[in-house]
Amino acid sequence: CTASAASITGSAVVTMNALPTATVTGGGNICPGGSASVSIALTGTAPWNLTYTDGTISTAVTGITTSPYTFNVTPSTTTTYSVTAVTDAGCTGASGGISGTALVTIGVLPTANVSGNAAICTGGTATVSVALTGVAPWSLTYTDGTTSTTVNGITTSAYIFKVSPTTSSTYKVSSLSDASCTASASQISGAAVVTVNAAPSAVISGGGSICKGTTAMISIALTGTPPWNLTYSDGTTSTPINGIATSPYTFTVSPTISSTYTLTMLTDASCTATSSDLSGTASATVTTLPPAPVFNISTAVVQAGTSVAFSVNADPSILSYQWSFSGTGVSIQGNTDAVQVNFDATATNGSLQVSGVNNCGSGPAAILPITVDHDITQFSGFTAVREGSSALLKWTTQYEFQVDHYEIDYSVDSVNYHPIATVPAVGNSLVPESYSYVQKHPIAGWNEYQVKAVGKNGTIVSSTVQSVFFDPNNFWLLTLYPNPTTATLHISFQGRPQFDDPVTGIDIYDLSGRRVKSIAVSGYANDIAVDVSNLPQGEYIVSIRYKNGNPDSGKFLKE
Repeated sequence: CTASAASITGSAVVTMNALPTATVTGGGNICPGGSASVSIALTGTAPWNLTYTDGTISTAVTGITTSPYTFNVTPSTTTTYSVTAVTDAGCTGASGGISGTALVTIGVLPTANVSGNAAICTGGTATVSVALTGVAPWSLTYTDGTTSTTVNGITTSAYIFKVSPTTSSTYKVSSLSDASCTASASQISGAAVVTVNAAPSAVISGGGSICKGTTAMISIALTGTPPWNLTYSDGTTSTPINGIATSPYTFTVSPTISSTYTLTMLTDASCTATSSDLSGTASATVTTLPPAPVFNISTAVVQAGTSVAFSVNADPSILSYQWSFSGTGVSIQGNTDAVQVNFDATATNGSLQVSGVNNCGSGPAAILPITVDHDITQFSGFTAVREGSSALLKWTTQYEFQVDHYEIDYSVDSVNYHPIATVPAVGNSLVPESYSYVQKHPIAGWNEYQVKAVGKNGTIVSSTVQSVFFDPNNFWLLTLYPNPTTATLHISFQGRPQFDDPVTGIDIYDLSGRRVKSIAVSGYANDIAVDVSNLPQGEYIVSIRYKNGNPDSGKFLKE
């Protein structure tokens, strides 16, 4: 039979659910040890179950209630993540409903290698270099062991910087990152060891007092690392010395004049010294031999059998004096600038020599020729001249030894002499001495004179004979009185004929030859008074001018 519609009841509803889908995204670049996020967008009805793979290992995840489903991965190598199966509450997804991948790329960690070992001097600089790998820009932190310094935005490799430590230091990088990653400690290597060497120093000393032609020792104490090079100066000339291996360095100098030595330059194996590192001085004081002493006379005549004092100029640089005599019969007492020389009765002529002695030796000698005389004196000159109405006698001696006095002998007939005066003697003298005597009343005609030196032992030495003539036809006495005078001087012409050549003037001169007074005279007078009260004390010469004849003169003393 065939059923009617009424006998047919009920229905079956078939619901068509869409197949679930899965779309994978995410991943990216990560550093070793880092993680990346993978996202899976799901369609369908929760809960979902899915399986994803990194190409080697499949991982099943169930009970997913929300979309997208995200998870983190930490691959050690570059990895691609994909979904291999997905189901939802009702269906199993078809392979065509699974799409997408998540590529996780593992980057390379940056590296840093530090170099730049160096030795510098105090105050100097060293260069440190950091070789970098990775992707710019880099940031790093370096340290000298005490202080850390961070540098950002480095764009090139190698990164180079200067350091100027005060003590020896080691420079290292403590952290590093590039555009992507931060380096691990194992990625950082190397170090820059900067050794700070102290500047060398030098102290110069030595010198001292030396004799000309000898040497002085100079010492230079050095610090630092050999070999050293240095330059020293004596104030005029600089002298370099290279390759010094030991301290102290010593050397000798032989200056011709006193000199002070200083250091001007110093280097050691590493560094150059500054001026503040160079100190000290070495002074060499040069002492020369004493100069020849100087006698206060050029020649000397001594008497045998006497003791005579000799001296030279005193020189404080001379410690003692060496005296000697080239002749015989002489002994010398003393070794200072003044000595006593004894000439015995047999002493001969010779030279007295003396030289100065100091710490350097004996200098050149001064020489004094000495004549040993066995007479008490020697006349070197004797004159007798008319001076107005008087006779003026003058004589000089070369020397005197024990002379008691001089005797003036007078004669009018060249045969018979008798003493008319005595003149005191100096007695003992090594230099010339001068004497004079005036006979106020000679006779008309020839007057003869001789001087005798009388020794204390009775020895007599006679001069030559000198004569003075007074014209009997024109002989009168020119007398000055009082002499000495204090106010008025009288000029007397005793015995002058009444009509003799008249006086025309009187001039008065001082001993330098300067005329100090002049008066005119007219008519005849045998006594003329002259006012000399205004003249200073001293000796003066009066000159008498006559109308026709030669002038007369006389000497007076103004008190």
